[in-house]
Amino acid sequence: MLLQKHQSDRHECDHSKKHITFFGCAKAIRFVAVDETREMITSRPIRSRFLQLLIFVLINLSIVGLVWHLRNVTTTEPIAFEKVENVPQKMPALETALSAEPKAPGGKAKVAILNGYGAHDEVVVSFLYAFSQMKEADVHLYFDSPRFGIQSIVNGFYDKPLKSMMSFAQDAVANGDPDMVVLTSCDTYDLSRATPTLLAMADRNANVKVMCVMHNPQHPDDIKHPLSSLASKSVLNMVGLSPHVVDFINTEMLPKLAQGVNEAFTKVPTILFVPNFPYDVPDRCGSSSSLDNKDCQTAFVVQGLFESFRRDYNSLFEHLQQKLRWDEASWKNFKLRLLGQGSPFDLQEPLSKYITTRNNIPYLDYYYDIHHNVALLPAFGSDDYYEFKASSSVGAALLTGVPLVANKRLLETYRHLSMDGVYYQNDGEHVIDTVERIRMLSPEMMEEKRANATKMNERIIADNIDTWRSLLK
Repeated sequence: MLLQKHQSDRHECDHSKKHITFFGCAKAIRFVAVDETREMITSRPIRSRFLQLLIFVLINLSIVGLVWHLRNVTTTEPIAFEKVENVPQKMPALETALSAEPKAPGGKAKVAILNGYGAHDEVVVSFLYAFSQMKEADVHLYFDSPRFGIQSIVNGFYDKPLKSMMSFAQDAVANGDPDMVVLTSCDTYDLSRATPTLLAMADRNANVKVMCVMHNPQHPDDIKHPLSSLASKSVLNMVGLSPHVVDFINTEMLPKLAQGVNEAFTKVPTILFVPNFPYDVPDRCGSSSSLDNKDCQTAFVVQGLFESFRRDYNSLFEHLQQKLRWDEASWKNFKLRLLGQGSPFDLQEPLSKYITTRNNIPYLDYYYDIHHNVALLPAFGSDDYYEFKASSSVGAALLTGVPLVANKRLLETYRHLSMDGVYYQNDGEHVIDTVERIRMLSPEMMEEKRANATKMNERIIADNIDTWRSLLK
């Protein structure tokens, strides 16, 4: 009857909506639901109640038995664990374990020198030579594209195989991280490629030193983010290749990065490294075996890329041509060598009789040709080499033992040079005027100046080694 009533009420709600309100239908449905529930409860089998009672009795009997057992236990012996000796209270982290291992034979500091750019060969070799002179350093070179036979010079003081930058990360995993990583082309290629590996090293060893050699510190935007990541980990060190480059990094580059990118740049140190290494040129000027002693007393040299914004070739040509017009006879036996890379100059007489050009020559020939001259003319084509760039001409003069022609501004900029090791260019004097004056000196005076330049070179190399040795401690 209840079911029939429910169906009747629902039918009435569905078909007589105009006579019954929504609330009336809801009330009817609730009434039916309550009655149905009562019917279901009263119709349960009696055996379900008996089952509940049985479960209740069994649970209570179990509790009573457990209590009786505990009260009747007379003795209890503690469980005896076997004693284990020398177990550390806390396992060391993997990073700590790795960094604690000796990273080089005999406790030496491991140094990795990287260059994957295919340039700055002499910077690579200069670092390699400096570290090879330190007994406390274990040096490894990762050099992708040695150019112009530079490897023949490397082999003179490095007997390990050259490796590519691709193997740098693999070596770190297999043999342990280096204590110092020198990125010789940091702002042109090396940093962008090596950053993930360097950050992982910094996470494993907070004492690792990443040395970033800046060739163009006026434009750090391309590498500011990887630099920032390393600066935040306190492992970054900037490197300038001349005192004025160090000054620019400290006063211009780092403050701007600290203000616009990351305050951590305020704590980044900058270190000086002057690219230089000793090279024993065959048939040195002044030696009895030299076949070019005449050139050592009459020839001058300009080196560098054949680009007007790097070297002021036009000014050199114009002033020399004026001298030749006034008194060409007095310039007899004079030579001006142009050594570098690029298209040779199309020179007409009389300049073509006195100026020779050689480009893209191997390093051994290059050093030989530079050495066998009276002096090297920097002939800077812009102020960049006085403000933020290090000139390769200064390095070439030092490396080959040829005195540099230097004016007051150059000596104030390249403060590692000394007056007695250069030919001084007087104020208001064009470099061709200085050349004319030097040509009047005796061979003995020229040889004395060359000896002073060699001593200056030796001092700079020793300073490099002393400075960088202290960084390994």
